[in-house]
Amino acid sequence: MLLGLLGLGFVGLLVWRAGWKEILTALRATDPGILSLLLSLQVITLLLCAGQLWYVLRCSGIELPFFKVFAVYMTGSFVESVTPSLKFGGEATKVYLLKQQTRVDYQRLTGAFVVYKLLSLTSFVLLFVLSAGVLYRRMALNLLTHAVTVLVLLAALGGCLLMGRSRAASEVSPSDARGVSKVRRFISQSLYYARTSVAPRHMATMLAVWICIWLLYPTKLMIVALSLGLRPAMVPLAASLYAGYVVSMLPLAPGGLGSFEGSLVFLLGRLAIIPQTALAMVLILRLATYWFPLLPAGYCARRLLLLQCKQPEPQPISV
Repeated sequence: MLLGLLGLGFVGLLVWRAGWKEILTALRATDPGILSLLLSLQVITLLLCAGQLWYVLRCSGIELPFFKVFAVYMTGSFVESVTPSLKFGGEATKVYLLKQQTRVDYQRLTGAFVVYKLLSLTSFVLLFVLSAGVLYRRMALNLLTHAVTVLVLLAALGGCLLMGRSRAASEVSPSDARGVSKVRRFISQSLYYARTSVAPRHMATMLAVWICIWLLYPTKLMIVALSLGLRPAMVPLAASLYAGYVVSMLPLAPGGLGSFEGSLVFLLGRLAIIPQTALAMVLILRLATYWFPLLPAGYCARRLLLLQCKQPEPQPISV
């Protein structure tokens, strides 16, 4: 809560420094139809992200109705939005809830999430590198070197996880696994499921969908810019937005409050956008992508997490 208040305080400081009257004027001039369009695109984004999770679970042999997967996804998103956990808290929550609903072992679920996050990260890095490479042409050689390094590391990681030899995960029996051996066995089984659960053609489909999902984010920012009378180029806008998301992933405040707004306003300023307009753009974008999803996500978290905590402990059966 303290970190969240600090993040909100930093956003308030940005508004005060930029001039709250000018920002309020820009916000009032926003067309309600534009806001409705942004909210609709955000709903589509959430459905696609939950659909990716449902698809990878299905490929892993875990059958679960889409609406249940969507509720689990929204609950994990709520945890990510209110805790500075660098995405790990939300993913752990999703795995825990899926375990409660499907009774599938944690290793199989973790393997499915390894594929899910690896494809998401690969598409994000690819788009970020391409947009930044076009934006900073003078640094093309240096950027290309870093891009190749990152992609090679991702390819090596993906190859180890998805194309490596299927080492038997049962080398250490559950009864013999203790301490470090138990952890190694868990990791070995999870990576085995990650390698064997999803076919390459399904991964190609998921990667294409993830690219479309990540392209929706700069599209929303472009819509906001156009509504405020700006005509920025799409590629620099996308590079700035992705860089802002990279900064927001640091575990500084819940949901990147303050860090995302501050970094994106600074980067938009490098595109010759005045601070007042840049901050208005960021606030409108965050209204659609951060604050609006908190309402349904909080509802799902209340139903799944609180009800899960209130369930009575199973009583032993007397024989």
